[in-house]
Amino acid sequence: MAERRQHFRFDEAGQLTARTTDSAEWRYDYDAGGRLTTLTRTPTAAGAALGIEPDSIRLRYDRAGNLLSEQGVNGELQYQWDALGNLQALTLPQGDRLQWLYYGSGHASAIKFNQQLVSEFSRDRLHRETGRTQGALHQRRQYDALGRRSWQSSGFSHGQLTKPEDGVLWRVYHYSGRGEIAGVDDALRGEIRYGYDAEGRLLQHREAQQGKPGHRLQYDMADNLLGSQSASRTLEEQLPPAPLGDNRLTHWQQLFYRYDAWGNLISRRNGLYEQHYVYDADNRLTAAHGRGPQGEFRAQYHYDALGRRTRKQVDYKGKAAQSTRFLWQGYRLLQEQRDDGTRRSWSYEPDSPWTPLAAIEQAGESRQADIFWLHSEQNGAPLEVTDGEGGLRWSGDYDTFGRLKGQTAAGIMQRRGAAYEQPLRYAGQYQDSESGYTIICSATMSRR
Repeated sequence: MAERRQHFRFDEAGQLTARTTDSAEWRYDYDAGGRLTTLTRTPTAAGAALGIEPDSIRLRYDRAGNLLSEQGVNGELQYQWDALGNLQALTLPQGDRLQWLYYGSGHASAIKFNQQLVSEFSRDRLHRETGRTQGALHQRRQYDALGRRSWQSSGFSHGQLTKPEDGVLWRVYHYSGRGEIAGVDDALRGEIRYGYDAEGRLLQHREAQQGKPGHRLQYDMADNLLGSQSASRTLEEQLPPAPLGDNRLTHWQQLFYRYDAWGNLISRRNGLYEQHYVYDADNRLTAAHGRGPQGEFRAQYHYDALGRRTRKQVDYKGKAAQSTRFLWQGYRLLQEQRDDGTRRSWSYEPDSPWTPLAAIEQAGESRQADIFWLHSEQNGAPLEVTDGEGGLRWSGDYDTFGRLKGQTAAGIMQRRGAAYEQPLRYAGQYQDSESGYTIICSATMSRR
């Protein structure tokens, strides 16, 4: 049986001061108040062979314990707080500032990037968001008697958004008696209906507008999804799915998967491509190679001492290497820095901190930015992206469990200009374009 060992050391106050794995050694320093001030990582010989580099993070706080600054490999992030403990501003390494305006005890009324307005919010007497600006568009939200979102609609005239269909992008939610989402009506995707079993598992998914027959989902006794069958097939035509003996999916449609002893996916293949993956002792993806959506590639991934991805370098066959750096606010992705001097920063919804609100694009040292607004589902998945003039630039077509299949047919017809590159998926997820591999931006950088 495979074996891994980790060693931990604690001080007299019970604070972790050191951790050692096969890949690296970590050291933790604290101030008199027990707050982490310095974190360093030193790779072992085995870790260096995987590409792990030395790293250090320094943290500084005010007297109230609020974080004032974080210094890492990709620069310094500075925080500014008001007297009530609300975050007022973030200063990025390039000097740009994200700012939040509040009323009352801390309800966000607006977000700005430097001198540009990102979004302004309106709220009801319960301080729930009822509207927001999105460049030339204005989004309105309505709630049912139980406080659930009943619809959202984005249009060019705020005063005329009295019902969902008044907007250009709208979505209506229907709920079952148990509070499950029973269906959605969508401007681009048509009618979508869901059915559940007594345990609340999703059993049926049907998209009426696109003429699809829908699917019935099947699970094993451990609630592993075994597969789906077309709702148009008779029971006699449907073959019973094979059980997952070790709770690991080895075959799905035309894809075949292999795993290491720790459950990490180490290869996947179908008739068109094959990819291979390498992980460190903390199960973080450090390298990948094979054939992806853009051709043959070889990629290396780097992380800081907190386990957040800080850089990736991708080499495509016959092309120059591409490098991307990542900046984080806690464990939330804040910025991409590309080697051509362009960068993209993300702003998130004030009341749903993992749901993206806007993508802010800049080039070189310019303080001026092009802002793109993300229209998201309740679970945080981006549905559409619009530009400052309200033009549709991206519209995701997802399968039952959130895999992006491409762009919606209606969205392609309405799209203005080239499709926007949009790597965010479900809340906290980022998809690598070279491999199609999705990382989860959580405290443990989970694998796909």
